[in-house]
Amino acid sequence: MTAAAFSLVITALILPTFIRLTSHVRLARVNFTGRTLPSGTGLAVVMGAGTGTLLATLAGDYCPDLALALLVVLAGFGLVGLVDDVAGEVGIKGWKGHLRSLLEEARLTTGGLKVLFGVVVALTVAVFVGGNRLDVGINAGLMAVGAATLNQLDTKPARAVAGFLAFTALAALAGGTAVLRAAAPVVGAVLAYLPYDAGARAMLGDSGSNPLGAALGLALVRLPLPVRVAALAILVVLHVAGEVTSLDRLLAAGAPGREGGQG
Repeated sequence: MTAAAFSLVITALILPTFIRLTSHVRLARVNFTGRTLPSGTGLAVVMGAGTGTLLATLAGDYCPDLALALLVVLAGFGLVGLVDDVAGEVGIKGWKGHLRSLLEEARLTTGGLKVLFGVVVALTVAVFVGGNRLDVGINAGLMAVGAATLNQLDTKPARAVAGFLAFTALAALAGGTAVLRAAAPVVGAVLAYLPYDAGARAMLGDSGSNPLGAALGLALVRLPLPVRVAALAILVVLHVAGEVTSLDRLLAAGAPGREGGQG
């Protein structure tokens, strides 16, 4: 697919620059193994996928309406993720922590801002995509919960990226080429990023994992209604499980002895 090819090439070209830049600013992070890695490099995925989308649309190989929706998702979730990467409160975790801060201290955390703004972006795009109220609600939920779930996965090398590719592949089995075509720009960018993430040479950060999850949700919009409902239910269950314990612990329990390092 042209969109995937454009995104892959562009991301591969700009990623080394992003890694160099983020190594010298506040986006550098120490992962749980003690290594300092450039974080927020998921912005390269966002920019690569966005540029690939534009080029493929100009070449007539990508739907203009879908391109606009994807660009809004990437920009919106990428921006609010970047705010959390740069200025996020380290000690506050999960929606319960952000809600407690809002109710008890009347203070909106960067994580809370990310949730609120993410919901607004998801609803806006869902309305643009169209459908009845049920469609809008489900589609917005897919994007918002998809973003939150992939963010939870981004604790070890390549987990969020692998989660995105696995969900996309499963959705393609249910929805055929429509899902693949919708996800193509992001798939191309992710494939270019994968060696860096898998090798623990860079971190996606919230500015990468959140737009990845939201873009996944947008691709899932192409599925039939019953499959969308099932997909949303799966994402909600995963997210709630991650809040109660953590997806990291659940994955570790399913694969004993395996360790990585993301942060």
